[in-house]
Amino acid sequence: MLTKNESKGLALARGFIVFIMPAVHTTLLYSTPEVKKGPLGILLGLLAEQPGAQLFMFLMGVFIAYGKPKSFAEVTGRFFYLLIAAYLLNFIRLVLPFYWGWLPREFLTENNVAIDSLTPLRLLLTGDILQLAAIAYLVCQVFMQLKQKMFFLPAAILLILLLSPLLWQVHSKSPLLQLPLSLFNGLPPATFFPVFPWLCYPLGGLLAGLLWQKYSSKSQNGVWVVSSIVIMIAGIAFTIIEPPDWNNNFYRLGPGGTLFHIAVVMLWIALFVWAVATFANNIFFRLLHWSSNHITIVYFTQWVLIMWLLPVFGYEQLSLTQTLLTLVLTSIISFSIPAFYKKIMLSRKFFTHE
Repeated sequence: MLTKNESKGLALARGFIVFIMPAVHTTLLYSTPEVKKGPLGILLGLLAEQPGAQLFMFLMGVFIAYGKPKSFAEVTGRFFYLLIAAYLLNFIRLVLPFYWGWLPREFLTENNVAIDSLTPLRLLLTGDILQLAAIAYLVCQVFMQLKQKMFFLPAAILLILLLSPLLWQVHSKSPLLQLPLSLFNGLPPATFFPVFPWLCYPLGGLLAGLLWQKYSSKSQNGVWVVSSIVIMIAGIAFTIIEPPDWNNNFYRLGPGGTLFHIAVVMLWIALFVWAVATFANNIFFRLLHWSSNHITIVYFTQWVLIMWLLPVFGYEQLSLTQTLLTLVLTSIISFSIPAFYKKIMLSRKFFTHE
């Protein structure tokens, strides 16, 4: 089992990325290109693209490894819940603003979204992290049922790493086939987190969680750091010999880039496990823990809020000072709405029991 510090460290590592999420997306959509290329944009970009979405998926695998066995009904229920949430979010944050005329033409053209009769369908079927999470959750649960998973998991990760660049070349001339196919091998704007190679992150987390349980020791965090450095060196070595176009896009990296990001995620986790063991509990830790526990509703809320405010703040219009003020505002609202919703639900439960 995870120790108290390890469990809390995992939660805080994820909670920090949730905490900065509204700021990252606010800057991405509202700030001028100069602000994005400046210190604020670079800092948020590094946090978003290094331990960011990869961390969410890696920890999904870790938590599945430590979770209780799930029935078929529970697994399929969670799969459809995530999938429905994903497309509901697309409808609310993209399709409705498109019909209402709230999406600036510049936003669509600069993100390579074709403007024609199929634009609403493309926006609805955009592949994002919730779609990936649904597929990854199902795949991880299938691996948990295998008796020889400690053999099949490394084999599957290696296979995905090697085959992903080949699978990127598979396309269909039919838009109705290409859109769902893009979930597995696409690029933005069709898909931001394609299954190949992103499935490596949850499967890597699942393998790490199982190994963590099997070989638990007092020096575990040290072993974790050393393993991370070895994986990082391997990733850098692969990157050097890979074709350059395999690592031109953050959302679809070759084996080297994917291994490098797995190592970054592992080091990020080690950092927060160390922080929990070193520093006393404080209000910031409690905020991060709350953020980690409410990741889905915060993710949903902040995207709807930021997309619906595009007509107010404009696309790529804000200066540095305006960006800082706006990201504070969107962050406060993004966390306040879930907190207020939870308070209402707890109140209803209290009065119902009464």
